[in-house]
Amino acid sequence: RLTECTPQGLAMLLWSLATLEAAGHSSASVSGSIAVAGSAVRVPRSLFRMVAEQASQCSDGFSARQVANVGWAFATIQVTMPQWLLEALPGRAGQFGPQECANALWAFAVSSHNIEKLACALPPGGGREGFSAWKPQ
Repeated sequence: RLTECTPQGLAMLLWSLATLEAAGHSSASVSGSIAVAGSAVRVPRSLFRMVAEQASQCSDGFSARQVANVGWAFATIQVTMPQWLLEALPGRAGQFGPQECANALWAFAVSSHNIEKLACALPPGGGREGFSAWKPQ
């Protein structure tokens, strides 16, 4: 049924799987586990990779935000970013707003990828909206 998903649906599914695992890091003591209704569950890497493979087939349909979110998902769940994503992040960097810039930079840094190509692709002044749009969190 993954073949029926839109690019947006696949991006949201990857982001959701990573968010689920990230939530588990803060609520479960076992690394990579997720606390769900009192039991620990781990997001299967095979499931994540299956969704990621389908996403690679329609990656041209991702918005800039979706590309950044998929990069964040790969870094969060600690799965190696595929080549298409390593190229898409810097390629779409000029369209990133503050959140997408932060997600993409964080994903590259956490994944130990050369951040220089991505940083150089960002427009001067902090993305399409400029640094003034960045809000501290």
